[in-house]
Amino acid sequence: MSVPFKEQSGELRETTENTENGPLYTYTGSIFLANQRDEVDLIMRTYLGQRSVIRITDMNGRVYIIGSPVLPVTLTSSGETSKTYTGENGKEFQFKVEQNFPALKA
Repeated sequence: MSVPFKEQSGELRETTENTENGPLYTYTGSIFLANQRDEVDLIMRTYLGQRSVIRITDMNGRVYIIGSPVLPVTLTSSGETSKTYTGENGKEFQFKVEQNFPALKA
């Protein structure tokens, strides 16, 4: 499933740490879905708490695949209806995975 999110709200961060068992790659990030809608909530709710593999396309068109069946990506969410009249309501989804191999690049 492809999730259309608010342009320039997505983020992918990578950190690499050397451990006694070799390198550990951590990928974290978030996306923002503007205007809370029931149909989007129903679709995204199925992914919360699930463990999965995520395919990410960045602004340069590069494709990253993070996670695996053994080292899955987890997804959490937070949302608000806006603090001010001119604010934008929506929901932010955060993802994270720690894996012992770099992201696959397609």
